[in-house]
Parts: sequence; structure tokens; C-alpha cells
Amino acid sequence: MASYPDEENEFDVWRFVYICCAFAIILPAVGALIWYVVEITIKSQYSVEIGAVVGLDPATDLQGGKGALNLAFNLTVTLAWRSSLRGACVTPGATVTLWYASDEEHPLATGLVPAFCVGPQESREVLVVARGADVSVPGYLLQGLADGIRLGQVMFEFNLVTPVDKENNRIDWCRATVVQKASCNYIGDSPA
Repeated sequence: MASYPDEENEFDVWRFVYICCAFAIILPAVGALIWYVVEITIKSQYSVEIGAVVGLDPATDLQGGKGALNLAFNLTVTLAWRSSLRGACVTPGATVTLWYASDEEHPLATGLVPAFCVGPQESREVLVVARGADVSVPGYLLQGLADGIRLGQVMFEFNLVTPVDKENNRIDWCRATVVQKASCNYIGDSPA
């Protein structure tokens, strides 16, 4: 009967070895699966910077009672991609629309963003000119816009709309003053 406990101990040692081997295989596999899921769900990060504005001179363009404005915004649109598995692209047909004071009913300018791609963990900037022809700014916003331009503190808002497929668009929203780079926030997809 003295040999029987030794057989139990030997069985327990082998069971322990098998369990350790199983964990040594399963844990890295689960870790790799979690890493992969995180990598494929990473959203691209957009930012927009206003380099210059034409047509918003407070002394000439923003006088009370002035009719329509002809605007041009020199923008830098940046796509930064953090995934190490694959790159990302801005698809043809992407647009950037900007407005003042959350007044989405009266956009100031729209520009077409050229299609471009970045590789894994890369970023790239493209220049975009957003134009607005015969833009009318409601009177209640005009003075605030003129004061903000004079002080260099006017806040513009942007929607960057990127076609995802034939039926959906990706929408990112940003806020920036002139010569300030603003990170955009992904706000969702919408029907095309």
C-alpha cells in the first residue's frame, strides 16, 4: 500500500504538466486574438488645420449690411493611422464642410478632399481649399464673426464626410480657430 500514494503523486505531477502546457498554448492564443480584435477595430484619426482665410476681413468683408461673401479657406487635412496591421485611405468623394457658431444651416465653405492612403502606423497631410461663393451669414452672427476674426479667436466647426461604401458615409466633427490643428471626433456613419 505504500506504492499507491506514489502513483497518485506521479499522476498529479503529470496533470500539473498538462495544465501548464495548456495554459502556455491557450494564453498566448487568447492574447493574440485580443490584440487582433483591438487592431482591426481601430478607427482612423483625422485632424483639420486652417492655414489661411480669404474673404473674412473685418474691415472690408464683414461690414454690417454687406451682402454675400466669397470665401476661401486653406485647410490641411491629416489622416493618422495607429494600427500596425493595415493602412487606411480617404476614399474619392470625401468632403470637408465648415461653418461658424454651430450654424449648420448656413455652411461657409465646402472643399473636396483628394483620395489618399497611409500605411500602418503612418500619417499624411493633404492640402484642401474649401470655398464658399455668395455665402450669406445671418446678421445675428456677423458681428460675432467679425469680432472673433479681429481677435484671432473665431471658432469654426467642420464635418469631414468620407464615403465608406455606396450606402454609408463616415462623419467626423472638429472645431478649430485659424492656425490651430484640431483633432476630429468620429460621430458615426450616416446613409449616403
